[in-house]
Amino acid sequence: MFRGGSACPQDAPVHNKGGPAQRNGETSVGYRIAHQDAEHACYYDRDFWSRSSAKGLNWEIERRILDRVFDRHLQPTPQRAVDFACGTGRVLQYLEARVSETIGIDVSAEMLALARPRCLRSRLVQHDVTVTPLPDLPQPIDLVTAFRFFLNAEPELRHDALTWMRSVLRANGVLVANFHLNPSSLRGRYLRMRWAGRQRVPMLAPRAVDDMLALAGFDVLTHYGYEYLPYRREGTRLWAPALRRRLEMALLEKPQIAALGGSFIVVARSR
Repeated sequence: MFRGGSACPQDAPVHNKGGPAQRNGETSVGYRIAHQDAEHACYYDRDFWSRSSAKGLNWEIERRILDRVFDRHLQPTPQRAVDFACGTGRVLQYLEARVSETIGIDVSAEMLALARPRCLRSRLVQHDVTVTPLPDLPQPIDLVTAFRFFLNAEPELRHDALTWMRSVLRANGVLVANFHLNPSSLRGRYLRMRWAGRQRVPMLAPRAVDDMLALAGFDVLTHYGYEYLPYRREGTRLWAPALRRRLEMALLEKPQIAALGGSFIVVARSR
């Protein structure tokens, strides 16, 4: 059964809304340590459970897309899944209802502390598998998920993560990953203009993602685009959230415009 809601205390102060990973579109610290702060972990988690926030709406849509991924691309149902960079456990919690054995891996103790009361059936591991392998990881792994990781990770870290994923997945195992800022979307075009001149703009286009995955030994099966309507700043409070939800759900049924989604989910198979 899906257990929604943030694990953060409702009266916990949250000040660092920008987070340590980005400032004005530029990375200020390495992504491995970007979320190792209790206050930031609570802020990161909280909006995913708000029906009036962009993150909350996106997570609702992502669950619907994951339902489709399981129905269309994950038959028979995977027996063992790893949620890489599992954070506060929202994706891992979803997997618990569908997969017999689930494992969440993250480098942040603060994030995992929020995941534990949510993911009661999963094994949670604090470890950087891109530096040293996890020796007791059970095999084979049928499915690896990675949400809100690749976009902000440095290129070398992306490569290391994909190398590890490829090494633990069984033959023809599946990777499901999301990318939450498409430069071809309305919001992406606006931010590209706003961030003009920055050394690093944290965006990845679907074609660039396909090339990255192909180089790492994956064959892309499909993309699911979503988040077509732009929003301002962090999107903590959306205008007319109920209307927006109806429009976004309707646009989700238009696969021909998937390449224009502000976010997209990629399904790929290990060669």
